[in-house]
Amino acid sequence: MQALTAVPWLQASGNAVVERLADASHLQYLVDGQTVATRGTQTSHLVVIASGTLELSMTNAQGKRHTTSPLGKGQVFGLIPLLDGSTLIHDVCARGASSIVVVPRDAILSTMEAQPTLAMQMLLLLCQRARHNYEVLAGLSLLPLHVRVVRLLLDLSSSHSSLRIHLTQAALADMLGASRQSVNLELKKLERSGAIAISRGDIEILDSGQLLTIAGT
Repeated sequence: MQALTAVPWLQASGNAVVERLADASHLQYLVDGQTVATRGTQTSHLVVIASGTLELSMTNAQGKRHTTSPLGKGQVFGLIPLLDGSTLIHDVCARGASSIVVVPRDAILSTMEAQPTLAMQMLLLLCQRARHNYEVLAGLSLLPLHVRVVRLLLDLSSSHSSLRIHLTQAALADMLGASRQSVNLELKKLERSGAIAISRGDIEILDSGQLLTIAGT
């Protein structure tokens, strides 16, 4: 119940929805590096992160890997294949000790029929994700790297409700589709300006105002 209530769109669906889904779900604990899902396989459930972090990635036939934004507490994955019955889009693994709530597909679908508010909230969520993805794609082709770096840092900070981002520079470069050297150069500039502080595996935002100005938001 606590984990599902932490999901904004589920909470907005009402207590009856949360209680019904919680009754049908179970909690699973993960160790660092444990595989949660594999791209191309079928799924029979929705995953809600109760604690910790999950890393989503894709690898092409040539072995090149792309990592998307890590998911933290209150975020979900597997929504699209759960709704359309298709295969999973990403490989997913735990980064550090984590826990997830596994919500069966049948429970989601039956609750959508019984509680239309859940269906509406899921539609709104898909619209929000689509808008965000369009902005990301536009940024990849239209914005200079230093702006893309700043926007990603702000996005990660917002999604995890923290000014400290637990992410390596290599992973950040992977998410941006840029070289580690070029991303490191931009991060060092931001550090010298006092906007961020860099440590091993961590980036802390010190001056959000400065980053917002650079991002143009």
